Amino acid sequence: GGGGGGGWGVGGGRVCGPVGIGLSIAAASTVSSLASQQAAYSAQKQANTQNANAAMDAMRRNLAENNIAGANAREDAGKAGFDAALQAEKAQATAQVAAAEAGVQGNSVDSFLQELRGEAAMNAQTAEESYLRGQRTNAVNGENIVYDTRNNIRNLPTPQRPDYIGSIIGGASTGLTIANGLKAAKAPTKTT
Repeated sequence: GGGGGGGWGVGGGRVCGPVGIGLSIAAASTVSSLASQQAAYSAQKQANTQNANAAMDAMRRNLAENNIAGANAREDAGKAGFDAALQAEKAQATAQVAAAEAGVQGNSVDSFLQELRGEAAMNAQTAEESYLRGQRTNAVNGENIVYDTRNNIRNLPTPQRPDYIGSIIGGASTGLTIANGLKAAKAPTKTT
């Protein structure tokens, strides 16, 4: 056995032949393709996990900022309501003092004070309505933050698992094509 001459295969023997060589190349190609597919699948899964975690972190920060904005709006509305009530009380006190100093009494003073109380009530109501609008906007913003985050995570690319069957079939087809090409190249040509 051994080592002599120019045949196909291991050690000079005819162990492999064109079909063996073709299938060996195809097997190596299939293994390489599957390894590449597995690496791409793993990389996409890892990227999706990182992107989902980043989206969740951003959502938590945005919700916290939204909650702070809501708390600030509550505080501002309370201050505006208090300021409106304080201004109304000052205006009424000033009007009462001015009327007393001028010696004015009766329906005209009562009517004027009633008008001041009405303005104060309207200012307080406006502050309350503004606050409620802000709270609704704040709530909608919070819902939108969560909704957008969910959509962003749902729209991450789906990792493609390796196609074992397709790769094996493709590799076998490639191997047979190579084998047929090698057989054709070795076949004697006829001359006429």
